[in-house]
Amino acid sequence: MKQLVPIAIFASGLFAQTDNRVILVVDVDNVVIYRSDVADPALRGTNASLTATPAMRPFTDALNVGDIVAVNGKPARGLWTSRSFVMAFSPTPTPGTGIADRASGSPADCKWEFADENGRFIGAILDGGYAPHGVTGGVGAFYGVRGQMGGPAPPDAPPLPPQRPTRVASTLEDPANRRALGGGTTRIVFTLIPAERPEIQAAFHENFAPVTATNPARPGELLILQISGLGPLVPGNLPSSTIPFPNPPVEVNSPLEAVFGTESVPVITKIGWPGQVNTYRADVRVPSGAVTGEAGVQLTVAWIRGGVFRVPVRN
Repeated sequence: MKQLVPIAIFASGLFAQTDNRVILVVDVDNVVIYRSDVADPALRGTNASLTATPAMRPFTDALNVGDIVAVNGKPARGLWTSRSFVMAFSPTPTPGTGIADRASGSPADCKWEFADENGRFIGAILDGGYAPHGVTGGVGAFYGVRGQMGGPAPPDAPPLPPQRPTRVASTLEDPANRRALGGGTTRIVFTLIPAERPEIQAAFHENFAPVTATNPARPGELLILQISGLGPLVPGNLPSSTIPFPNPPVEVNSPLEAVFGTESVPVITKIGWPGQVNTYRADVRVPSGAVTGEAGVQLTVAWIRGGVFRVPVRN
């Protein structure tokens, strides 16, 4: 592979983000709350059938479990777990309710493990506290993220799939049968500020000549993009700023999408640039219908969208 020579193509071509928030609309299925009601550990998880809903008693431990099935309307996989205890709070409590200065539900600590359609781990988000939860960190593609879990879906959110109420089960119930026995559905909205996002730094022709106003891209040709912020390489364990990328090249772990102008285009190559730190290569093809002028190119990795990079195009 050609050695990378860092180069500035358009000083004004990479526009600054005016809003650095990222919205994830996460749909979850087969949600069951396992409410601890069994004193004998030997009996827990031994019942293969549906169990009756346990009484809601203060100080009772509970574990929410659900399957991530879509993010921003696109199929995904993963697991949501949330540990909490039953305790409501109120300035005017009834018996069994905690007294506090304001009304509040139970505190909880959540972990969201995201995977692609094939089950490849992408990253995890950790959040907790009282609703709405504060995002306390992340790993994989979400390394260093902060933000909030909870709140209304944005106006352009995908249509809400058919909803079912969450089921509450005894810890007698065998969790291996959660999907077979069925559960509820829910939609959770994250507002995140990522530590980094995909940003195109430069564009090259296939012969590595820089794309410039005097040497523009042509419809149908392959472009090589120099990028930062694509996150871990396969298998998704190390942050991108840890060590120089290896040679032979290794693929970017997270799903990567590209839009050229207004058209989605396939990403042909997505690798860490050998010998570089947090510098990647992605190859895309200019749409055959691209017209003369400047086209915006934008990348999205692990549902995190980057800025728009301007590429001159000439028919």
